[in-house]
Amino acid sequence: MKDVVLRQGVMHVGYSPDGNYTIPDGFTCIVSNCFLGRQDIKSITLPSSLRVIGNGAFSCCENLEEIEFPPNIQVIEGEAFSGNRFTKVSIPGSVRNISYWSFSGSPTLERVVLEDGVESIDIQAFAKCPNLNEVRIPASAHYIAENAFESCPHLVIFAPADSYAANFARQHDISTTER
Repeated sequence: MKDVVLRQGVMHVGYSPDGNYTIPDGFTCIVSNCFLGRQDIKSITLPSSLRVIGNGAFSCCENLEEIEFPPNIQVIEGEAFSGNRFTKVSIPGSVRNISYWSFSGSPTLERVVLEDGVESIDIQAFAKCPNLNEVRIPASAHYIAENAFESCPHLVIFAPADSYAANFARQHDISTTER
């Protein structure tokens, strides 16, 4: 067996030798800590029906390298993806709030794109991502926690001129490119 595909009603997740997992359409929520610490996961395919990813759902999955969020996802709870190996993340505008520690401690994360509709970035959402060098923040963002990007020494924030994000970057001595 190469891939693991979850079926409706599944109560236990097995092992996939190549690390590719697919959650089928119909699932609306991945509960807290569901895949916490799973070292065998390299990629996961999420269904278009998914609306919520719970606290710590994929936290400390140190080999998780890629994920694509469905366009209608609404909630990514705290620590959902902390400590993973993504290089880039694109978050749809249907997610209004980037919760606390959502992607913190991800040593290989380089690029984040927040699509129009994202309104807030919570406490240490992207903290301790030492290789994070580009975050694109839309005009819709109106709150960024003081330490949302703590310990991200190479960060450049790309944001619309005179936006909340551009002003945040200037006030916190973060390089900014206004577009």
